[in-house]
Amino acid sequence: MSNELQVALSKYVQDAVTTEISKSLNKFDLSSTVSSQVKEAVKDALVSFEFPKKAISTEAIDWTNFKINVSMLSGKHENFASSGIEDNATTTELKIEDNGIIVNNIDSQHARLAKCEADVIETDELTVNGPVEFTDVTVKGTLKADNIKGLDELVAIKETINIDGKAVLSQTKLGNSVVDSNLRSIGTLKELVVNGESLLADTIYTSPAKRVGINTIEPTHVLSIWEEEVQVNIGKLKQDSAIIGTTRQHNVHLQSGSNDNIVLHPTGKTQIDKPVLNNRTFTNNTTVPGHSGTKGDICWNDNPDLGQPIGWVCLTGTRWASFGRIE
Repeated sequence: MSNELQVALSKYVQDAVTTEISKSLNKFDLSSTVSSQVKEAVKDALVSFEFPKKAISTEAIDWTNFKINVSMLSGKHENFASSGIEDNATTTELKIEDNGIIVNNIDSQHARLAKCEADVIETDELTVNGPVEFTDVTVKGTLKADNIKGLDELVAIKETINIDGKAVLSQTKLGNSVVDSNLRSIGTLKELVVNGESLLADTIYTSPAKRVGINTIEPTHVLSIWEEEVQVNIGKLKQDSAIIGTTRQHNVHLQSGSNDNIVLHPTGKTQIDKPVLNNRTFTNNTTVPGHSGTKGDICWNDNPDLGQPIGWVCLTGTRWASFGRIE
């Protein structure tokens, strides 16, 4: 075979092979195949590759929409924090059990509990919407309540309520240290001892000077009684002398039934209706009495005149004799 033929044949074969390879390569997506193979290789490498500690900065990771499943958490976690939780405790302060939550100490501006069992409660304000049971209550400072209804039902106190170590309230009595209160109703009292001023029903006043005023807080005697503008006093006038009367300018009536038996006037006049002295009755009339009397009774003449008697004296029964003719 001549050299020219060999050259021509070699060129033909080379061109044919090149053409076929080119056709085959045009059918094959080399870029996608290489990219896919590279991704698979990188993925396999990442799955099995162990990164050294602190090899990737947290700032280099996109945490958007990142979530942790609670099943991934186990064991103890220190310095736990979130937007609503900050854990700075060095010991266990909170336990969650099947029957509830156990807390060693609660320091909160507001807490709402369906049921609370505690050894010590210290709070600036406590609102309870149901029954409360205390074994012992100690108040440091002041215990205030706008309204306590049914204390024996709402608060079951097994022993006493103490303030600063002193019992102030038990089931049946107030403590001896309670010296000031604002009780509105206390039922029936068996006895009452008051040291100092007192005012009952805005009517009866007692003063430290051992005086009593009724409708007045300024009694002038041991007993001073006022009714509107009228005053009556009972007390001591002087040594071995008592007084019943008034210092004001009005009459004092001593009555029996509907009768004004004695009327004392501020002028000093004393008016006596039907007086009886030494078993003798004193009456008055314009003529000789026609009624029966007792021997010695006196009837004064209401219409005295010259020649007329001053009065009449009963001799017995209906017999009356005149005496003291006026001349």
